[in-house]
Amino acid sequence: MTFAVTSAGSFTVKATYGGDSNNLKSAGTLINKASPTITPLLSSTAVAVGKSVTDSVTISNGLQAGGTITYEYFSGNTCAGTSNTVGSPVTVTNGIAPNSASQFFVTPGSYSLNAIYSGDANNIGAIGACQALAVNSAGVSISTVLSASTVLSGSLVTDSATLSGATSNAGGTVTYEYFSGGYCSGASTPVGSAVAVTGGVVPGSASQAFISPALYSWNAIYSGDSNNNGATSPCEPLNVRGIPTIATSLSAAAIDVGGSVFDTSTLTGTTSTAGGTVQYNYFSGGACSGAATIVGSPLTVTNGIIPNSASLQFGSVGSYSWNAIYSGDSNNNGATSPCEPLAVNPGLLAPTIAVNQTTVAHGRSVTLTTTTQFSGGTSAYTCQWLEQAPGAGYVSLGNSFSCTTSSTPTLSTGALPTIGTWFFELQVTDSAGAPRTATSVPVAVTVT
Repeated sequence: MTFAVTSAGSFTVKATYGGDSNNLKSAGTLINKASPTITPLLSSTAVAVGKSVTDSVTISNGLQAGGTITYEYFSGNTCAGTSNTVGSPVTVTNGIAPNSASQFFVTPGSYSLNAIYSGDANNIGAIGACQALAVNSAGVSISTVLSASTVLSGSLVTDSATLSGATSNAGGTVTYEYFSGGYCSGASTPVGSAVAVTGGVVPGSASQAFISPALYSWNAIYSGDSNNNGATSPCEPLNVRGIPTIATSLSAAAIDVGGSVFDTSTLTGTTSTAGGTVQYNYFSGGACSGAATIVGSPLTVTNGIIPNSASLQFGSVGSYSWNAIYSGDSNNNGATSPCEPLAVNPGLLAPTIAVNQTTVAHGRSVTLTTTTQFSGGTSAYTCQWLEQAPGAGYVSLGNSFSCTTSSTPTLSTGALPTIGTWFFELQVTDSAGAPRTATSVPVAVTVT
């Protein structure tokens, strides 16, 4: 079977045989292809004209990947337009791809390279990120050093540059710029204004603040002057790490003993691809202090999304508390959530009720009273009187009303029109995460 795949993603293939007069129908096995990631790495991101570069890739998240890698390059730094293949496609074996052939560049300018994975029976195809390459005229070169290659979001970063091979009186300007992504490809953002080169000395860049956590990259472009050719520096990656916060929300702040709760959590301030794990914990006492008990197993964070915790049942009355701990990853710091208290209350115990008369003539009423208050459970509470006429089921008697553990509700039933035995109850419902209901032992009234 052959079919065309026109977009990237995960696909499922299943073959079904319909059978015939001599054979039963049969369904084949579902095949879910893996979705590998291609991470490229150029041998250099800036070279002199006439020099060569090689490209390499790392294949991750594949399944015993085979197939081929095709390396290619483009004019311009966006991997757009007509591509040129670098050497021949290389064969991938068990997820390992050979490097590209050496590619020489004989014309100064801006270029870009990428790598295309063909996919195979177990893996869908993939394309690596676009990598910018500066090919400089022979003579002058420029190198840069960032003030830091990894910073926390909100930090300031500066760049410095050094010219090599220039005359002692070299002038011109240097423009510092940064890019989204780690490969100096696509649109650039100037950092401050171009700085003037005096006697071959290049001033440092202005300070650049990075608020959003992500991967960025920098370079510097020397304009040249009448005695020196222009040049572009190699690409410098910058990792702006997130300073995340993690917030949690218990499914209930109070439950009755024997009830269960689970926790949910949300990350903010991370990169969009945040990974790592989250571990949910609970503690005896309401302050998240002392020894923690892990709830289930640590859960995998995918693109900043955290699964809910396992559900946990509490068999003892008391005060408890929960939190969640985010591990962080290569692009985000770890974080611990604020403490969430949980009250586990005694089980709800029903009240006892009495009636002022156990036998009355039809059309007369009786008065119901509470002789023992209800207890336990989780406030607030709702009470409801119930009645059962002869030959009928229980129905509400009057409206429900708010009540407390100190309440002693009373009620006049109104006229009882049907001869036979009537039953009355008082029902209490609490406000636990899974509300509990307790109903008094019924009292009977005979209507004659």
